[in-house]
Amino acid sequence: MTTHVTSMPVSFQEPVVNAAAATLLGLTSDSLKKIASYLDKEAMQSLVCVNKALQIITIEAANYNEPCLIKAYIAFPLERLSANINKYRVQRDQIAALSNQIETTLFPSLRLLRTYILGVKSEIINTLATLDGEMAPVVLFEGASPSNFLEDTKLQLDLRILSNLFYSVANPNERGNSLLFLVNRLCQAKLFDWAEEVSNSMIEKKDSAKAKIALYLAEAGLVDKALAVAYSIDRADHYQFNTAIAGISRALVKSSQIERALALVESITDVESKSFALKDIANQLAQSGDFRLAHRVVSEITDQRAKGFALNKMAACLATAGHIEEALDTAYSVPYAMDKKEAFDAMFSSFDLYPEGYPRMKAYLSTKNAYFQESIYAGLATAFALRNHFDTAIEMAHQCIPSPMGKDRALSKIAEAISKTGDFDRAISVANSIMALGLKDDTLSDIRRERNRVNPFFN
Repeated sequence: MTTHVTSMPVSFQEPVVNAAAATLLGLTSDSLKKIASYLDKEAMQSLVCVNKALQIITIEAANYNEPCLIKAYIAFPLERLSANINKYRVQRDQIAALSNQIETTLFPSLRLLRTYILGVKSEIINTLATLDGEMAPVVLFEGASPSNFLEDTKLQLDLRILSNLFYSVANPNERGNSLLFLVNRLCQAKLFDWAEEVSNSMIEKKDSAKAKIALYLAEAGLVDKALAVAYSIDRADHYQFNTAIAGISRALVKSSQIERALALVESITDVESKSFALKDIANQLAQSGDFRLAHRVVSEITDQRAKGFALNKMAACLATAGHIEEALDTAYSVPYAMDKKEAFDAMFSSFDLYPEGYPRMKAYLSTKNAYFQESIYAGLATAFALRNHFDTAIEMAHQCIPSPMGKDRALSKIAEAISKTGDFDRAISVANSIMALGLKDDTLSDIRRERNRVNPFFN
């Protein structure tokens, strides 16, 4: 049976360890003795007492160490500013005053201590952000070792300086583009609240910024917050709203919330955008091996191009999983001829895992019309050649492509692929089997060019 112990309220009536001796690297021997003294009591009571003692020790240590780490950290910019006192006296005096105010205080919880530290951090950033470009953050803090709370100070300072610069841009459109760049940087740093603050202040590009924030929030797993941002986008800007909703739906699929994702996609107003959002969901389902549900999603796609892309991906995933016949049927169901060819192309890589895939495909294609067969075989022969399966590629070109021009084009690509491996004699032999003289000469010229590139001294 597992026993769960909850944290007890912390009291500082009887400190377990002297703060001056505490470190964040371990406990003092006195602290360990204090904890050990509890272990002869009844089990549950002992665990509660130990838990309480550890809480007190941790809070005591943090209350001592964190302010010391802050003072040590800001000593670096203070030294740099003091070296340029005539130019940076105001900022130097502000940082010095801030350092003098930092002291060890017994905050009764780590939450209150964290709030205090982040407040000090904000003051540091706001003060140093007024410096000119010569005193960059990387210079100010060179050699400093920040605590966990302060480790992103340089990044935030960089972003604050960028923010001040971008807000000063006079041209509204340029300012909008600049602030959109800032929002992207803030999202990359996971400073989402700040990014939202910037987006709410924007006039130009506001909805673009909100869509970007929603996408980053969704990728970070903060789906509910992402939805709140997405629904604050002006619905008149269909593109940005649809982009945000599609991104959030992809995040829901990754977290296995399929039905919620599909319901969300229904709120997308544009038919094409909705179709491509469904395509993304179908792709993820196919990659995860849930082909039944992937087929269901594809059936709801109305845009034929989006449906073709989804079926392409599904055909490749089915083939990779060894479902050759189902993959072939899926590829053949792709709406447009060019997309259909790409679907078959997408399956070729699976034949390394399943060698029987090739004869099974050959048998399948024998039931289809000649024009379609030739198109697929030409692509298949080229694909095999690019994967260095030259014997199969050459056999296919000669036996499965009936038209002279189609056969010649396939042989030309095969010869070029062989030349990339350095087997120039075989490449030339394949090229010489091309019947169209112009294409033959061009292919031989390409092979000689490749040979001369590899060996400039070849005669």
